[in-house]
Amino acid sequence: MAKAKLRGTMAPLRWDDTEGGGFTSGKPWLPLSPDRTRNIKAQQGDRTSLLILYRELVALRREEPCLLQGEYLPRRAQNDIFSFERRMNDTQILVGLNISGEPRLWEWEGCGIRLLSTGLDCKQEKVAGPIHLKPNEGVIVKVIR
Repeated sequence: MAKAKLRGTMAPLRWDDTEGGGFTSGKPWLPLSPDRTRNIKAQQGDRTSLLILYRELVALRREEPCLLQGEYLPRRAQNDIFSFERRMNDTQILVGLNISGEPRLWEWEGCGIRLLSTGLDCKQEKVAGPIHLKPNEGVIVKVIR
């Protein structure tokens, strides 16, 4: 893709807040975002950053084979909650995503262990459905039978 086509459509994520964003001491090939505060080094120090969330999700996927290999079963979306389950052998994992900017009630029944919340502000703990989700929050629950 030509350099001209890329302009304005994307910018590399800075590694740090230096002029060259941690990439170069010269002029970068693509223009960097003028917002120097959005960078990997800053996200590494923020327990609730997108970088940390991605790392937690990747680690959880490695720990729970059901997330990688389990059968995907979509569930009916209700009340701005998109949800699905992954099932493998005796393991059932539910994923609920509040796609609204408002709090919502995720109407599922049962008990489980909340493995992860996208807010990264909850520890793994036992939960029972239904669950209140914050605006734009997603949760991953391993069902207890």
